[in-house]
Amino acid sequence: MKQFRSTAVLLIVAIIFGGYLYFRERGPAAGVGKTVLLRTDPDSVKQVSISQPNSQLSLIKVGETWMVKNKTESVPADPDGVKSLLDNLQLVQSGSVVTKPGKLSEYGLNDAHNYIAVDATAIYFGNSPSFDKNQVYVQVRSGNNKTIALLPTTLRDDALKTFANWRDKAAIRFDNTKVSQLQINAPNITATFVPKKDKDTTNWKISKPVIAKANAGTVESFLSSLSNAQATDFLDDNPTDLKKWGLTNPQAAVQISTPNGIEELKVGKTVTDGVAAQNSVSNAVFVLPSSIYDLINRNLSDWRDKDLLSLNTGKVTQMQITARGKTVTLDLSSANWTASNSKLDKTLINNAASDLLVGMQNLQAQNFIDAPKSMANYGLDHPSLKVQLRSSQWQGVKTLEMVSHNGKNYARLSGADVTSNTVYVMPAHVFDAFSDALDHLLGK
Repeated sequence: MKQFRSTAVLLIVAIIFGGYLYFRERGPAAGVGKTVLLRTDPDSVKQVSISQPNSQLSLIKVGETWMVKNKTESVPADPDGVKSLLDNLQLVQSGSVVTKPGKLSEYGLNDAHNYIAVDATAIYFGNSPSFDKNQVYVQVRSGNNKTIALLPTTLRDDALKTFANWRDKAAIRFDNTKVSQLQINAPNITATFVPKKDKDTTNWKISKPVIAKANAGTVESFLSSLSNAQATDFLDDNPTDLKKWGLTNPQAAVQISTPNGIEELKVGKTVTDGVAAQNSVSNAVFVLPSSIYDLINRNLSDWRDKDLLSLNTGKVTQMQITARGKTVTLDLSSANWTASNSKLDKTLINNAASDLLVGMQNLQAQNFIDAPKSMANYGLDHPSLKVQLRSSQWQGVKTLEMVSHNGKNYARLSGADVTSNTVYVMPAHVFDAFSDALDHLLGK
């Protein structure tokens, strides 16, 4: 019995594996009542020829890159467009084969110059029938075999696409979910960004020119916009003088690192409707929309995470608050806060603690001073508010200090997990969020 089970399992595995191999070799199954006019393996196709009334094009696979070629030019082809075409050619089938064809002129095939050829088969396109403009008559020629049938107009639409429609218009092509490093060099910014994956979340940090947390939404939105950016025009497919386009010493450059290598976008001089640009895939100089260049050329502060504290308020266990010449310590015990000043009302203590935590959680910087000469320059040698925090989020004590100095508000962090000496420029009314809590805990 045991041997029978083993044999049955092996037989099932063999059937499944055999079916997989058959499908891989033969491709998708034909529909019931359909006649197969052409089968191809998309992975094996190396060239597709397209003939149009006034021109001829070829899609040619060079390594892993598809090129579109006419009589004078050869440029990278749109990989998404090529994939769609190859998918359509994988199984060409018709439920309306003309078994007794009349004259070719009846189908618009007597002088057909529009065709798609792959391997040894060519599909010539004629007219659409009067009863269905979404179909087209075709003649499929393979050796001595010639078959007339009706097909959806999809392939004919591909056969009518121009050289300009087939070429790749992506400003820079990469998978924005697989970026391992982003480098930007532009007039307003020189910076390097790296992702840090945490379970299902990707956080971004700035590794140069400072080590700081980046705004993940800003970085990911930029990568999405850049991966979708397209050339609006092509200025020169075979430039001999990059200086003409400001690309000998580009004003900006973006490098994207992925497991497949590094892709680069260079930005040159301002031209009509944008800026001249060039990528690492092709020599062609094209027009990049000004809106994309504006995203590239933002100040570093626009990329940074404005939150001072990544604070989980539920994990804070102790706060020591110093302000107004007084100090009070709050400790969390059994979901309630207690104060070192036993005279304080317990309800007021809990409310004040909650206000303080929410206020600190919502702190956002307006700007950053990453290389402060002296804390005294900003009044932070004598802060008006100092909060020392203990939390299960980190080891040791993290300290927040804030002050108003010469008409501006400043803050800094020190202690646990703090790796920089950055001084944060704070909003005008930053202390308002803490005034009531301090009144309750320390008095007015």
